[in-house]
Amino acid sequence: MKAESNIAPALYSIDVYGDEAEVRLRENIVKLPVREDEKSDTTHWGYDEYVLTVRNRAGLAAEVKKNQALWLAVAKDGEYKVLAKNVRDKRDELLSICDWTQAADTPIYGAEKEQWKAYRQALRDIPQKAVFPWAVDWPEVPK
Repeated sequence: MKAESNIAPALYSIDVYGDEAEVRLRENIVKLPVREDEKSDTTHWGYDEYVLTVRNRAGLAAEVKKNQALWLAVAKDGEYKVLAKNVRDKRDELLSICDWTQAADTPIYGAEKEQWKAYRQALRDIPQKAVFPWAVDWPEVPK
């Protein structure tokens, strides 16, 4: 997930909440340009941040430090799966809503029916897009 801060972020951090810990892993850290509405000495950082919630345990920080690339890969995969499921669920709901448009006895026909057919295909194609699931360009519903 994209994030910003006015403090240069560490590659990882761990926040402990009793028996659980949130491991925050960051990559693609860049210094952002000063915004027009800010003082010239203001610094902002942009980065991708991924969060894993794990059982808190002795040696967790050392484990993350030693295997940081592996932890980052696991966190990215977890975020991908959650986002992908959410997008697919919404897509499936949108398809379900317009199932009626493709029935044999539907009150629409010709160009209107073809618009609905194209819309439904565009919905089904969403998971094949290169930016899936982070940036979904939802097709426009036919009128």
